[in-house]
Amino acid sequence: MNKSVALMRLLLIVMMFFMFPLAASAQIVEVDGYGDDKESAMKDAKRNAASILAGTLIKSNTLVKNGYVISDDIFARTAGYIRLVKIIKEENNNGYHIVAQMEGGKEFENTLRSSLDVVNELNNPRISVFINENGSYNKVSFDGISCEGMIANYLVEKGMTNVVAGNRNADCEYKAIITLVTTTKPIKLQSYQDMSAGKGGESTRHETGLLNVNAAMELRVVDADTNEMVGQFTLNSTAMDSDNARARSTAVRDVTLKAGDKIWEIFNRRSAVVGDDKVLKVRVADYSKLDNLLQIVKSLDGVEGAVTREYKDGKALIGMNTSLSSQALYRRIAERYDGTVRVENLADDTLELSIN
Repeated sequence: MNKSVALMRLLLIVMMFFMFPLAASAQIVEVDGYGDDKESAMKDAKRNAASILAGTLIKSNTLVKNGYVISDDIFARTAGYIRLVKIIKEENNNGYHIVAQMEGGKEFENTLRSSLDVVNELNNPRISVFINENGSYNKVSFDGISCEGMIANYLVEKGMTNVVAGNRNADCEYKAIITLVTTTKPIKLQSYQDMSAGKGGESTRHETGLLNVNAAMELRVVDADTNEMVGQFTLNSTAMDSDNARARSTAVRDVTLKAGDKIWEIFNRRSAVVGDDKVLKVRVADYSKLDNLLQIVKSLDGVEGAVTREYKDGKALIGMNTSLSSQALYRRIAERYDGTVRVENLADDTLELSIN
């Protein structure tokens, strides 16, 4: 073959590679979509395609990172970057159904990666964990195992890799402050009337030789800079044994695991709002009123996926995807809510209300 012809072919291949960079990364999947009409069925199909393609990307190690949470919110957010290739089948019989080929390219992949990065940051903050027992910050342990170290290891297994155990002065974003109190009581048989001779029917209690140990933990997670409370829990665990040390070890171990799980729950829950277009923050004393508000929000045109993300101490977070501005959302809620609605704060992506 003429060298100049071979060179021209090579140059042509290189040019085609740079002219069509998305072709290699774009993937086509066949999905079903259901809805009341063609538009809603198409939206459902794109969301299903986003779910499949996101899973494919992660399995192929394109976006693998520890601790990622692939949620419906992220699938909904990335569905806007799914392109219809071809409708294979469509039918309208008590609801619309389509079968279609969908494609995800670089924009889809980049949006997914960006969403996952945000989730990972929320799920994986730098946090210090320290425990005091009866006012003392000496090392709290059971069977030679540090409670702080056990919580740290538990969180690391969950994907939270920036955990500092036992250092109250560590430079961290959050602090998990735990107070442990253990109490021991002997277990006695239930009272009964001893009618034997000479007892006169007195009520008596009999020792069993067993001990009941209760381990109680007060867990507070605070923002290290502002000291704002992020989460607060009271946890308990009990154990019974004839040996006080064994009973204490069991109770302390169990309540320590509960504390680790609650810390994980706090930050896992915080990441759940990543895919929401708007977050509605509500001050409400009565949960039934919050539920009433949620039903109103769900019924509004232009709102999808409204769900209560968190409710604690009279404060709630409702996440949603919506085309409505915060001002329009407030007006529509106020029109429908049977009570007082007051605006606390209003921004593009957040609306804070107080209702009663």
